[in-house]
Formats: sequence, C-alpha cells, structure tokens
Amino acid sequence: MNRLFQFVIFSFLIAVLLHPCFAQENSADQSWSATNAQESPNATINPIRVRETHSQTGQQTSDSLSIDNLGPDGRYIRYMDTEKESKRVDDTTVRRMERDYGRGPDGQRMLIQERQEETKALSDGEQQTVRSVSNPDADGRLQMIQSQLENSRLLAPGVREVETMTRIPDPNGGLSPAVYTREITRQMGNRLTFEKSMSFLDLSGRWQTQEVRSGSVTQNSGLETTTEERVFQPNSDGKMTTVRRTSRHAVAGSAGKRETEEKYSTDIPGVAGTERLSLVQRDNINQSTSLGSSVTTRQVEQLTPGSPEGGLHVTQQEIDVRRATGNGLVEHRNTILMTDTNGHVQQVWVEFGKTDRPSALIIGPRGPDDHR
Repeated sequence: MNRLFQFVIFSFLIAVLLHPCFAQENSADQSWSATNAQESPNATINPIRVRETHSQTGQQTSDSLSIDNLGPDGRYIRYMDTEKESKRVDDTTVRRMERDYGRGPDGQRMLIQERQEETKALSDGEQQTVRSVSNPDADGRLQMIQSQLENSRLLAPGVREVETMTRIPDPNGGLSPAVYTREITRQMGNRLTFEKSMSFLDLSGRWQTQEVRSGSVTQNSGLETTTEERVFQPNSDGKMTTVRRTSRHAVAGSAGKRETEEKYSTDIPGVAGTERLSLVQRDNINQSTSLGSSVTTRQVEQLTPGSPEGGLHVTQQEIDVRRATGNGLVEHRNTILMTDTNGHVQQVWVEFGKTDRPSALIIGPRGPDDHR
C-alpha cells in the first residue's frame, strides 16, 4: 500500500473520531463510556486506541475523548485529548467549551486549541450564538484566530433566517469580517426547502458570493425521506452555475433502514474541467436491526480517475456489527475494505470495542437539518 493511500485512510479515521465542534449528545444518555481499539490488519497504519466518556449532572454535561498511538517500543502513548463541557446558565443561555490537547517533545500535555460558544434564546423565536476559536502563541497565551456571530430569527410561520458573520485576524492585530452566510429555510407541510449563500470580502471591501446551496427535504410517507441539493458557484464569466448535485433517498422502519445517495459533479477526477454534471459517486447503506443487535453495510462506488467512460466501480465497503451482551454493554466491530489503484480489495482497517451507552443500538433516519 503506498504512502498516499495510507495517509488518506488515517486522515479519514481521525476526522471521524474528532466529532464536529459542540455536537449535541442524546439527552437520554445520562452517563456512559466507550473503549475502542483500531488497527490495520496488514500493519501498514499505526494502531490507535480510543476512549470516550460522557456524563450529565443537573444542567451540566461533560465529554472526553482520548486517542493513543502505538509507540516505537510497542507501548501505547497519548496522542490527543478532547474535552467538552456544556452548561445551562439560565432559562435562556447555554455555554459550551471544547479544548484539544496534544503532547509536547517531552510528552507533556499541551493545549493546542480552545473553542467557546454561548447561545441565548431571545424573544419571538430569535436565537443568538457567539463562537470563538483560540490557539496558544509561542508563550502559551491564547490568541483568538476566529470569531463568529450567528443570528437566527423567524421571518414568518415556518420561515427561518440564519445569518452568520465570521471574523479572522487582520494585519492590524484585530479581527475583521471575512465570511458571511445567510440561510433561509421554509417548512411547508411535509416539505422543507433551504437556500444558503456564502460570501467572501474581496480586497476592495465588497462582498462576493462564492457559493449557493439550495434544495429540499421531503417526508414522503412515514419514514421515507427524499433529499435534493444543488451547489452553485461562479464560472469564469462570474455567472452562478451548478457544479454539484446530491440526491438522497432513505426508507426507515422498525427493522432497519435503506439509503441511496448519488453525487453529481462537474469536477471529474483526472479529467479537464467541464460544465456538464456527471455521476461521480454512489453510496448504498443498508441497516438491519433485531432484538439486541444491528448490522450496517455501506458500499461506495466511484469513477476511476481519468476514465469516466468506465462508469462507477466499488472503491470502499464498510461493515458495522453491534450486539448487546446482556450485561448492559454493547460490543461492536467495524471493518473497512478499500480497492487500491490495481483493483485489489484490501481490509485496511478494523475497529472493535464496547460501550454502555444506552442508544448504541439505535438506528434512525437522517434528520431534516442534514443538508447543513
């Protein structure tokens, strides 16, 4: 396996482990822990161990995630820690803190990033969220590298607007506006429509729209959901044109879920740019559940780089098996297989572990906000 292939796998796994900032936990899960061991069967990627904990006391929740790498002497050493805290200050305010820690040259724990968030519920359905990201400087003092102000308001029944302003460091030592996003969602019966624009401040101080996402989420019947999304970006003439389209259909029930997602793009691997949309990837997910167990399979089909005329080929498969042990624990095993450039299928990663998290076996459909 070449080094690029190894790097892609490891980067993918770390991205999965480090959850999105301030992700919400299931409020029904009061306290739980999970341990996982992850390794490459052919020993081409360094094994890691992961431990997660979650606790809730009153109006405060705490989460931690630790990642250990296998050291050169065969012993596991700490690679990274992430700690999260969330506290409801009063009836209208929630504060969250998230910190990432790495290790220094001598193995000492070092803060590498801190993220803060405060959300306030205002009158008439309005909500304001302030976020900040800070990194330590050479002297260990935190310096803010990004701030964000998000305002959410109801424009009419079923119609919500969310505006977000992101500021980044400027040459004068302060923070200046850099990115502005505006999203409008409209709920009409069983159909939610959305449109989100992203603009950047150019050198002349004018906002230039660089991307628009629009689409819909339709609850067809029961737990059957159809999602359509288009992404527009300016072409060489400055005109907004479609560059990506995603279509997703999911059907969920008491025995599991089936989902198919197709991605179309003008960016075809190994081919010069074109304005025509082509199918570049298809994901098929099948989840089946029975009393005390669940099995999820995911198959990814993609174009062969430089050979779009050959159609889609299976490039990745994932199998996740979860089983209740009867003593309050859930054991799981996740296997990833990938097809290399020579067409050979390899088992590249295996994760196995256990948790006492109550919702570990719960499988549900994607929610209406997944377009974000």
